[in-house]
Amino acid sequence: MFLGIDIGTTKVKLVIINQEGEIYLKKTANTSLQFGENGVVEINPYLWIKTIINLLKGLNLQDIKAIGLSGQMHTLVLLDKKYIPIRNAIVWADSRGKEEEKFLNKNFGSEILTKCGSIPATSFTLTKLFYLLKHSELPKETYKFCLTKDFVGGWLTGNFNTDRTDASATLLYDIKNNSWNFDLTEKLGIDNFLFPDVRHSLEIRGYLKKEVADLLGMKEGIPVLYGAGDQEAAAYGAGIVEPGEVMISLSTGGQIVIPVEKPILDKRIHNFCHINGFHIMGAIQNFGLTLNWAVKIFGFQGFDDLTSEALNSIPGSKDIIFLPYIVPERTPIMNSNVASYFINLKAVNSRSDIARSILEGVSFTVIDAWNTLNDIITLKNPFIVILGGASQNKIIKEIIFSFLKGNINVFDNEFDSSCYGAALMAGEKLGNFDSKKKYSHKFIKESFFRNDDNNEYIKFFSRFLDMRKKILDI
Repeated sequence: MFLGIDIGTTKVKLVIINQEGEIYLKKTANTSLQFGENGVVEINPYLWIKTIINLLKGLNLQDIKAIGLSGQMHTLVLLDKKYIPIRNAIVWADSRGKEEEKFLNKNFGSEILTKCGSIPATSFTLTKLFYLLKHSELPKETYKFCLTKDFVGGWLTGNFNTDRTDASATLLYDIKNNSWNFDLTEKLGIDNFLFPDVRHSLEIRGYLKKEVADLLGMKEGIPVLYGAGDQEAAAYGAGIVEPGEVMISLSTGGQIVIPVEKPILDKRIHNFCHINGFHIMGAIQNFGLTLNWAVKIFGFQGFDDLTSEALNSIPGSKDIIFLPYIVPERTPIMNSNVASYFINLKAVNSRSDIARSILEGVSFTVIDAWNTLNDIITLKNPFIVILGGASQNKIIKEIIFSFLKGNINVFDNEFDSSCYGAALMAGEKLGNFDSKKKYSHKFIKESFFRNDDNNEYIKFFSRFLDMRKKILDI
């Protein structure tokens, strides 16, 4: 058996798979973020550990042979010399660094894009670390920083270092030369000693410590892999590892991952290291995060209630347009100076029209990113896999699928690709898995080829872009 652990933004998930790639057990638990003024989004790192302990409690784990890890990217954890967190982790969605983002783009944007593969944004670890430094909030006890999954890996083994995928998502890593970009960090006054070592995702991080093994009911000394960022682990778990393949993930954020042979530098997208090689990414922050916000703010009983209400309206939401930008957005606008709007509300509109406009608005952010990637790289009938709970939503599915062309494959709603990818990595290291596709593709529930230009949502998407330009000047 092989254990995969994924530390998500709002959930901790685990899966145990056997040597045939079959899922033996899966469990999930929610974690609570702490929100504050000025864009603060934080979490106590020990909450991840506590949640893992609770999820594994009472299970027979004696047959676990190795552990793989995955986790939310960019999130910053600061450690002292005893590798104890000094403060809460700063989550990727934290937007305090807007002024630092502007400064970095103005003075180092071109250099960062060329070496690190993306332009600065508030979500990146670089901006968060620079914000703390500029505001004298970097504690003097700080000895190292680490990333989400690496804090968990450190708790398991004592090794808090990171891998290439997570390092490349900090915007502090030179992805072409496979080294930290110390030329930049020295100019910014960030000390070199803060940086962890960087290894390959499939290398062994270390071995399960006795005290942790006893606590979890596992065997001491089993290998723990470095693992990968959640999107790379998800792509790996879904078998998306070769150029010409595409993963679209519709979860808290939206991500479009396309493996490439070498980085493609464009301000509208991101370039990250894949498990092997590279991938480009269209990242959407205002997707599931906005849906969860809307459900709470507008008093829906849940996502299903929002959808049921929206089905009582019609495509186009009777002229209501929803700009869903409650947090800074990435692909393609890469802009922190955004806000959310409902436009064209009239007396004739109903709660159903508002509900549908919410689903249409978040869907259009995904299409915006998809069209951008198609503008940058030629995708002729690609093999596309679609993941995440929102991929089963009737309205979201109807909208997004109508813009796609190629071999479309929708994974089972219960399949967690990041978790599964982490477990696959653990098994592959021990020589158990040969082809990722052979194992993961058994979880595809729907496959079809689409090459149809008939799409009633094109006019509504154009209207969305026109209104965004008019109101947000983007």
